[in-house]
Amino acid sequence: MTKKLFLALFALLAGEQAMAQYGNYKYDYQSYFEPDKRVKVRYYYDDFGIYVNVGAGYAMPGGKATNVIVGVPHAGGVTAGNTFNQSQRVSFNSGVRTNLALGFMFNSYVGFEVAANVGATADKYTMSISGPQTSAYGTDVKVTAYSQYSSLLTPQLVFHYITGVRSHIYAKVGAAVPFMSDITYEGETRVVDGLGNSTFYNSKAVVTPETFVGFSGTIGGYTMINKNFRLYLDINYTSLSLYAKEMAIKEYKVQGIDAITSIPADDVKVTYDQSTATRAAVPKFVIPYSILSVNLGMSFRL
Repeated sequence: MTKKLFLALFALLAGEQAMAQYGNYKYDYQSYFEPDKRVKVRYYYDDFGIYVNVGAGYAMPGGKATNVIVGVPHAGGVTAGNTFNQSQRVSFNSGVRTNLALGFMFNSYVGFEVAANVGATADKYTMSISGPQTSAYGTDVKVTAYSQYSSLLTPQLVFHYITGVRSHIYAKVGAAVPFMSDITYEGETRVVDGLGNSTFYNSKAVVTPETFVGFSGTIGGYTMINKNFRLYLDINYTSLSLYAKEMAIKEYKVQGIDAITSIPADDVKVTYDQSTATRAAVPKFVIPYSILSVNLGMSFRL
């Protein structure tokens, strides 16, 4: 009784929407002094326990980076090294992304979470080039690059700050571990001879990156629907760049006819920074994956 009275008086002095806690419920100070009007309000603040987040969002490039173009088809095969490059806003994690997270709150303020962030759609980056710089390959070149289902695993610490009975804000900080991050390069080169006749070379090449760990940081907020269900909205920044590890040619066609067997075996699959008996080492290059994303979804307490 004394404890309830003390908490009610504290809530009165605190003002705002402060509530006096008692057990698993909260009472406002007015209803305490008028028992017949007392209404129990569910204790919505975070307790320790397990929760699951399900959501989606859109990720845009985290900033400008160098977009390196490889996989340019030509009469002698398909290029593996840095053939063309351009500074632009590019990230092979950009596009619509889905989120699934499993977390555990040690108390109302600190927890730990592991989230899987998977690309549902992939932004595509196309570079079309013609003129003297393409003369070694053809009259004009077009290459489209994208990463299908590029994904991140993010183990991170979670920090909550209570702002009201039904709402609070949070921050998350942790690592970003990439998986399924291969880049596909679809290329087309047109060669026009002196008589105006065109020959087309088409290719598809896949670059696999090396594994590296990036940084992930998130700020956002929850609105509580009930004790076990809430809606969230947050903004995430992920900083991540990976070196190319190897490239494999999947398709090579001349005038629509398969010609991949005309490419030497050592050139069909190239490991960067490694030479062979017939080819010098091809330098590896950096692939940008940094993103800034806005996400929304639902959270369920188990």
